[in-house]
Amino acid sequence: MFGEWEATAVMEPRPITTTTTKRTEPP
Repeated sequence: MFGEWEATAVMEPRPITTTTTKRTEPP
């Protein structure tokens, strides 16, 4: 599960912040 969030974080401007935001906010 975390692998998906991390992969998305790399594409987004935010590295780790996005990982936590994606879990709360919708894709």
